[in-house]
Amino acid sequence: MNETLRVQARETDANEITALLQQPSRSLVHDVAGFFRDAETRFMVHVPEVAARTELPNWLGEEGLEPQGEWIILRRGAEPAPPPSTDLRFGSVDPTHYTRFAETLCIGYGMPDEWALLDEGLAGRPGWRPTSDGPFEAACRPP
Repeated sequence: MNETLRVQARETDANEITALLQQPSRSLVHDVAGFFRDAETRFMVHVPEVAARTELPNWLGEEGLEPQGEWIILRRGAEPAPPPSTDLRFGSVDPTHYTRFAETLCIGYGMPDEWALLDEGLAGRPGWRPTSDGPFEAACRPP
């Protein structure tokens, strides 16, 4: 199994550990949790679906980490999408609007503002095509 364990401190994007694992390791989980605890910072661990069927969730639990929230994973083939069955306009986001797209994504899913930089970085990468049903100039942060 080739899985990714990704850990990121919430206060800064610089405190990130990405470990490519052949098999999840209890000692790696312990070391990563200890690293962030010693740094006295909050952190999160993303557990991919396949890794959730291993011992990894148990090892995270042993470190006092508990599941919170849900991740959404969308998968689709590379073939052209079928025409939409709606009157809504739906199209690719213009590259000049990637920043607003990322901000809107974070607002809509309740993610920290700092994550907008991560989402913005995905736009324009090979294989990524952000889409929208309208212009982002109209989007605003809720009170």
